[in-house]
Amino acid sequence: MGHSWNQKARRGDYSFMTCDDVRAALSARMDGEDPQAPAATLEAHTGECAGCRDWLARAERLTRAVRVQSVRVVLVT
Repeated sequence: MGHSWNQKARRGDYSFMTCDDVRAALSARMDGEDPQAPAATLEAHTGECAGCRDWLARAERLTRAVRVQSVRVVLVT
């Protein structure tokens, strides 16, 4: 098997998605965009792939941190 961070696609994967494809789709989904892949396929891949599970957990933490940080607001009158 190759590196866990870029596994080769296996038969049965949606359109033979690589880890890079899955991560791009997951990123799009987190941004509210169309991931261009069925949710079940992404869930199945992250369920089997430790590298993508770890990537998703880190990406979700980063997304939350960026979205909840305080912002200085300057009022212009």
